[in-house]
Amino acid sequence: HSDITPQHSLCTDDHVLRGTPFEMACPAHRSYTTYTVAVVGTAYYLSPEQPRGGIVDERTDICSLGIVLYEMLTGKVPFEGDSTISVALKHIQEDIIPPSKLNDKVPKELDQIVLKATQKDVNLRYQTAADFLKDLDVFLRNPKELNFKEEENTKTRVIPSKDVEELKRAAQRKEKEKKRRNVIKRIATVLLILLLLASLSYGTIYVLNNFFKVSDVVVPNVVGLSLNQASKILSDHNLKMEISEERYSDKPENTILSQDPPQGSVVKTGTTVYVVISKGTQVVVVPNVINKDYLEAKNILENMGLKANIIEQYNDQFPRGYVFDQNPRQGVQVEYNTVIDLYVSKGQQPAIMPNVVNMTLEEATTALENAGLKLGKVIYKETTDVPENVVLEQSVPPNSEVQKGSPIDLIVSKMPQDSLQQRTKNVIIELPNKPGTMKVDVYVIQNEQKNLVYSDEHTYQESPLTVPVTAYKGKATIEVDIDG
Repeated sequence: HSDITPQHSLCTDDHVLRGTPFEMACPAHRSYTTYTVAVVGTAYYLSPEQPRGGIVDERTDICSLGIVLYEMLTGKVPFEGDSTISVALKHIQEDIIPPSKLNDKVPKELDQIVLKATQKDVNLRYQTAADFLKDLDVFLRNPKELNFKEEENTKTRVIPSKDVEELKRAAQRKEKEKKRRNVIKRIATVLLILLLLASLSYGTIYVLNNFFKVSDVVVPNVVGLSLNQASKILSDHNLKMEISEERYSDKPENTILSQDPPQGSVVKTGTTVYVVISKGTQVVVVPNVINKDYLEAKNILENMGLKANIIEQYNDQFPRGYVFDQNPRQGVQVEYNTVIDLYVSKGQQPAIMPNVVNMTLEEATTALENAGLKLGKVIYKETTDVPENVVLEQSVPPNSEVQKGSPIDLIVSKMPQDSLQQRTKNVIIELPNKPGTMKVDVYVIQNEQKNLVYSDEHTYQESPLTVPVTAYKGKATIEVDIDG
């Protein structure tokens, strides 16, 4: 073949490679080298013997195929330059950099296969395509089975200077030949054009004339219509229709979402209008995210095109931050972007601390138990301001949130030992100036208890009245009632 390149390698639908002739593919971005003393070959994929005008055989194609494999592995050819000659000289004089130096994912064994296929000395290359294929098969099965001699792929061969000089002389001859062919090509092109113009018949001119007289048509609007409606309207306007894309949307299935050219464009009869149609609403099956951390559950829903609405509630069965319920439930089909309610546990619901101050110790204990709490330490404090066993203070303020089962400490009143002693004092009462008798009642209020200690009838003439009052030691209040 003598000119194996990626451009000359065609792949069929069933993955069979076909090598094409040089004349079938000549890409503009590649340079080509042609010598009268050598074979034809694309500069980037040349074997070293080609630019030197050496003997060309199947091993030349093996070298070019090795360079194609090199480009597949690294994304670039081994040698690049500003001109065909500079690339050809590199093929002759420079060593190929191993593919793994440019792509660290290339295994060492594949390095060895590529370097052997592209050896400058034809005798060190694979001698047949079958040998090349065999090593590739072995590499795919088990790279460790490959066994290369170290010197095979590491020898550097010095190219005689006479070969380089011959390459330069050949390049000069090639340039002269190229100029001569270009002149001939231009003359032939002009003659061909004149011949074609002269051979145009009246019928051909008529057909071309009619072509340029194709009538114009204004593109109608088909956006929002069904596929059948749009097809009929465009057909009535002598236009064709082709579906360019299908996508999910909130529009019914087969509804036209957009068109190109747009409404109002002036086009030739027979022009194709490309339309994007709706695939309808995308349906998603709701997954089960119960008993998952709410962040994980939220991520699962979003990856499926759904949204999460977090609702936090107390729950005694699920740890804090875990989903204990969802709506809709698992298996329900919903539209894309539907919001799924996730009920996330705030942990065990706390107890609300009641106000037990001024309750008796027994009453306070019952109130704590009813709130899901328990009595903690009881500290007694001597006082005469309130009766015994009345709660003076509590360790947690009222209406505070407390974990259920927490102990609550209380400070409870206790009568001082010396407060049990009684004392008597005279109370002087000024009676009001009014006729007749009046009833006088005297009360002692102490330790939140009100006791009647004196009751009798008197006249104004007995004023001031002296009444002896007996009470326990400590603070006490005397209350006098006259006629109620």
